[in-house]
Amino acid sequence: MADHMIDGGEMRKMRKLVLGCSCIASFLLLFASTDSEATEISERALLGRTMWSAFECGAFGESSGQQQEAERLYSHGIGAGRQFLQAIRAGSPTEEELRQSTPVGVMLRLGGDSDDFIIGRIFEAALEEALAKVWYDADDMHRTNPRPETLRKLEAEASYGSSNCELMGH
Repeated sequence: MADHMIDGGEMRKMRKLVLGCSCIASFLLLFASTDSEATEISERALLGRTMWSAFECGAFGESSGQQQEAERLYSHGIGAGRQFLQAIRAGSPTEEELRQSTPVGVMLRLGGDSDDFIIGRIFEAALEEALAKVWYDADDMHRTNPRPETLRKLEAEASYGSSNCELMGH
């Protein structure tokens, strides 16, 4: 029975650990937003990232031979892009939220005559970036040595998996 007893030193360590965890939890709760409007605005701010990621994932899917999945992801990206541009016109998300959550590739292409034109420009840039990941090693900055086709397909499959593309838009 004495083997299961906790001595005074161990008890003090446990109390410090519990107190430390409680302080961390309290700190996190202090900064957690309970306002549903703030959460909604944050979700709107993330639509630009969703659009970009869906386009990249579509390119990974297409490069790995998953044409139907690529089409699903491209459609998801277009839908997120339309919602994103509509939210921007409505004044939400704020400029600060955009800076914090929107990829530079999206921010640089927000000008144009129509939503479809803007989304097309963003699609092209995301596709180019994704295909560069598939076709070239990261250290091939000048993109002079493309991977062999079999390695491109493997890289596309790996990028599709590591980007959690199968979870997007479901």
